[in-house]
Amino acid sequence: METYLREVEELFAADLIADTWHEAMKQVVTVYMRMLVEVPGFGRVRFSDLLDSHRLDSSVDQYELMAERLADMFVSRFGAHGDAPVVLTFRIAVQTADALFKLAERVDEKDRAHVVGTANELLTGMLGSVLEPQSP
Repeated sequence: METYLREVEELFAADLIADTWHEAMKQVVTVYMRMLVEVPGFGRVRFSDLLDSHRLDSSVDQYELMAERLADMFVSRFGAHGDAPVVLTFRIAVQTADALFKLAERVDEKDRAHVVGTANELLTGMLGSVLEPQSP
């Protein structure tokens, strides 16, 4: 998980992240999907069972930590809009994405694109509630 977040942070820090939050989300998803395939054990571990050594409160699960860090990066770059709770929205998105991407790895290859596409649509809707500028 730290490796994943480090890669994503490097995209933001090196200004390699896309100019829109939609495209940036796709980049973040691409890193996650690549790691599911390339990194042994990534995605097979229940992140909530791991303790984060950077936290004093060990009751905070890895999904929450990931959501907080992604929210910080996205809001710093693209701003927060709307009334939805930002970190909670990212937490919902992280857990939803994780479940769907794990499913994508378990379905027939011919169905994988449909699962990933559905995940991207859901993520766009969820994150749009906090990242998309609201019309007056």
